[in-house]
Amino acid sequence: MQKIENTVFLQSALAEIPRLLGQLNRNPGSRSFGSFDRAFWHYRTSDLSSARYQEALYTLALLYRHPFEGNYCAGNREMLEFIQAALSFTAKLQHRNGSFDEWYPNECSFVATAFVTAALSETLLLLPHNEIQDREKVLAMLARSARWLSKRQDEPVMNQVAGAALALLNVSILCSEKKYRDAAEAMLSSFLKKESPEGWWDEYGGPDGGYLSLTIDYLSRYQARSPRKDLGEALSRAEKFLVHFLHPDFTSGGEYLSRNTSYLIPSGFARRAHESAPARLLYSFAAEALRRNRGITPAGLDDRYLCYILSNWLAAGFIPSAEEPVERGLSARRLDVFFKEAGIRVLQNEHYYFVTNLKKGGSFYLCSSAGNYADAGIELSDRGVLSSQAATAHPLNDHASSGALGRIQEPLLTTPRMVIFKAYQWLLGGVLPLSGMIKKGLRKRLITGKSSGIPFERTFELKADSVVVTDRVKAAFSRENLRLGVSASYAFIPSAKFAAVRGSSRLMPKEEFRSSKNETVITRSFFLR
Repeated sequence: MQKIENTVFLQSALAEIPRLLGQLNRNPGSRSFGSFDRAFWHYRTSDLSSARYQEALYTLALLYRHPFEGNYCAGNREMLEFIQAALSFTAKLQHRNGSFDEWYPNECSFVATAFVTAALSETLLLLPHNEIQDREKVLAMLARSARWLSKRQDEPVMNQVAGAALALLNVSILCSEKKYRDAAEAMLSSFLKKESPEGWWDEYGGPDGGYLSLTIDYLSRYQARSPRKDLGEALSRAEKFLVHFLHPDFTSGGEYLSRNTSYLIPSGFARRAHESAPARLLYSFAAEALRRNRGITPAGLDDRYLCYILSNWLAAGFIPSAEEPVERGLSARRLDVFFKEAGIRVLQNEHYYFVTNLKKGGSFYLCSSAGNYADAGIELSDRGVLSSQAATAHPLNDHASSGALGRIQEPLLTTPRMVIFKAYQWLLGGVLPLSGMIKKGLRKRLITGKSSGIPFERTFELKADSVVVTDRVKAAFSRENLRLGVSASYAFIPSAKFAAVRGSSRLMPKEEFRSSKNETVITRSFFLR
């Protein structure tokens, strides 16, 4: 095995390996030996070992297979035993129909089945045949998953479909089964037709940076193994779109994107850097952000997502890719673009960078040499929480948004609800039509919101050296009930709550507030020279 140069991606991942191994049950005498779900095997606060945690075994396989400075896992036989234990335990989690659960019993989760199958198949493609005990049993498990996935062609969450297509392709290679390749190609062809001409796939009502970077990772792996012209073109469009959301302070994304994520998964950019200038910029940006400890780094991931996606930082470090200087380029670029379908306006001049999503009530991010300002929309305390971010808003033009404030739904799990839900799932959850209805209902309840019926309008005046934000709400309320400039996300998006490290202070606008019987108007002025 050739030794690999220790890049910033590898350093950042290696620092988290003790935390990752702490999620794994490493006790060979335990019935749950090989489980990465610490809440299940150690704290025993969960009755389900979530299958998605098992994606972490691919991280161990990458470490085992690739030596680099400081990597004490490379060639370590104990690490290979852990990988084998994780494979064996994963097999115990699989339903007879080939699916896996992520959150609750009998869920038959598409995303868990797609992503776990992708991670396990990548592991088998990476490690030599003689280093996997019971390899044929693992292949049989993957074949069951592939059969289940191949029957599901119209899932609504697009990054998951990209992962499923890769999983099917990988299983077709491992099992030499043409039917799985045919299913992968059919799934991918349908997927590519759903890309917006602007370069994004829908994630609960619009584009999202973190999930688009994950999609690019899965698609770039597919392209590396089974090149397609239309896939390469789709990736290029996605990369060109995504570069607009690289902030000059080396953060990215946030509440102005559909799922509120602020991370970028770098491995797809590394694979594509040699043939795509936008991918090379994204790769270089991700590397520089790590050096500066900006945005979301592996250290900022919670334990769950560390198991899910740490492998992507390792993979980025194992792919030889040339960086380009990005700081001067980011500060010197000039942008003024309106993505009409997405509802997103991006403007950058010599004084500031500004981005807003007018379909999310005008949620915006403003960055200048004087500081930064994140705003998730109007937030009003009125018998609960009302928010323009939770609304279904629409652009009036490229600098104004209108809609009705949404009523925040933040249902918390209580013991009676848990008992009833778990009993129902245990008895009837395995009935697939019912399982699908439950999943659809939970998505609507936890991710989408309800309108309050209170109209609002937000407008932006984007001047050469200042930004003026004016909010109008068709109701009277006091200043004490209003929150502005809040970086808030209430929807159940597990990867949307990580704390981004920002390198500059918070901007402080000049504010004017007035409220009459039927309308409240708030104006904030940011002076950025």
